[in-house]
Amino acid sequence: MHELDGVTLCCVDTTNHWLALRALDLSRRGVQFARVLLLTDVLPSGVRAPEGIEIVPVTALVSRAAYSQFIVKSLLPYVPTSHVLLVQWDGYVANPGAWDRAFLDYDYIGAPWFWYDDEMRVGNGGFSLRSRRLLEALQDGRIMADAAEDETICRRYRLLLERDYGIRFADVATAERFAFEGAYPIDWRTFGFHGLFNFCMVMPQGELAALAPAFSDAIAHSPQLADLLRNCVSLRQWVAAAAIARRILAAQPWNEEARGVLAQAQSNGAQVSAVRRNDSCPCGSGKRYKHCHGAPSVAREG
Repeated sequence: MHELDGVTLCCVDTTNHWLALRALDLSRRGVQFARVLLLTDVLPSGVRAPEGIEIVPVTALVSRAAYSQFIVKSLLPYVPTSHVLLVQWDGYVANPGAWDRAFLDYDYIGAPWFWYDDEMRVGNGGFSLRSRRLLEALQDGRIMADAAEDETICRRYRLLLERDYGIRFADVATAERFAFEGAYPIDWRTFGFHGLFNFCMVMPQGELAALAPAFSDAIAHSPQLADLLRNCVSLRQWVAAAAIARRILAAQPWNEEARGVLAQAQSNGAQVSAVRRNDSCPCGSGKRYKHCHGAPSVAREG
């Protein structure tokens, strides 16, 4: 168990509440944080926070722009520790044993962006470690949260943050040990990851198949879930692929790709009924699946 008494584990999410709680719960397995926080508006009926996760009320964030504004300008008061590990519902700690105390030498670490070829490739904000020094520096009136928050911090204002505040961004090699997102990691024992499309890399396919039916319609329509479906096919994870294809088809009956994958999965012997009706719902509500996300109305509405 890693004792990180100088790190707050935090997720800011007012949309995917149970998935955010799941990410926080998974992230603290094998790691002891100073505090574990979900900053959200209100938990929906039937969704319970696991013991030890604090629910802190914030105004609903109705857009990505509102989220970015909050992270850049409003996160500071919620972080009393020297660092904060910021996770999202689709990015969390995957290998607690890969933690390195040297990560705390930096003010910002996130997965590298492979599509840039300059010196500002670090990094992704969906799973990132940030110092309180950075959060304080971001209050500078010259810094405007007018783009994605990680782009704002790591590219638009990186030079200002380094020059005027001495903010230290991790080097690419360190960032690659910390997390992966858009590119496969050099070492599969990275500390964490980000991206729904990477779920097939960090969990058994049976667990992923159990999780898929509870995804919301918004997730079912997302390109990230379509990418996850393709990744499962590439890895020949037919049980997971079948469950994901069925969830997509429940939201998009016309989706020919999902229909084709489902047929392919069935021909490869996938057992598509990974969640039985009397099983506990994978959303963590404590209810049986048939009374939660397995109920017809819930499955449609997410």
